[in-house]
Amino acid sequence: MELPIIESDLIDYTLALKLKSPEKTRTILVEILNSLGEHCTTLLHRLEEHHPGSYRHSINVAKACIDLGLETNCESYFNGQGLYILGKAGLYHDVGKAEVPKEILTKPGKLEEKEFEKIKRHSRISYIEAKEAGLEDTVLRVMMFTHEYKKDVDKTYPRHGIDRRESLRIDYKERRNYDSRIIQMGQIVAISDMLVALREDRDYHKAMPKEKVREILQENYAGNPEYINMALARCIDWEYEAQF
Repeated sequence: MELPIIESDLIDYTLALKLKSPEKTRTILVEILNSLGEHCTTLLHRLEEHHPGSYRHSINVAKACIDLGLETNCESYFNGQGLYILGKAGLYHDVGKAEVPKEILTKPGKLEEKEFEKIKRHSRISYIEAKEAGLEDTVLRVMMFTHEYKKDVDKTYPRHGIDRRESLRIDYKERRNYDSRIIQMGQIVAISDMLVALREDRDYHKAMPKEKVREILQENYAGNPEYINMALARCIDWEYEAQF
């Protein structure tokens, strides 16, 4: 089945159609993009205009989230909305980068301390802006958990020291009260984000080979270790938009 190209003044949906992914994943991703309200769509459009690389990254992360959601039986979660929740969390996890100066996002080398402080804030900004745009509470909770499962992002994002993103970290006692499905989905978004960041060309590093990716994920991913092999087996051969 050939998916239609959706016309919009706000965003180019054809990027989702270009992904070399299973038909079900592509279909869900396009359905998500087509269902977004104006405020949510505007956030993605702003990110695309500000830094196309971050927008492409977000599309690829959303795809990976849906792929791994299928692999880990998340489809039935939350009345059959599990894959849509994962896709949206992947799409919006980086929208806050539109507030980060372009010269920082495109800088090829290490960041200075002041630059690093600015880029660290993007996770919290992403959450706040997605909430203000009306994104569902379940998606927001998954976004909150995403950064709980990254140990040392210096190796994932080789720009500076460890970024623990303290402003979004969840208290241990509070974490125990969360729905296990939210925790699982947060781990899926985390591994998807890390994998895509390592496997695509960025302004500050070239795409890394499979074995290097495996090594970094094993050292720095704090979620379910089974997801590493699932991600590598299912998603390692993606053709990223930047290479189309």
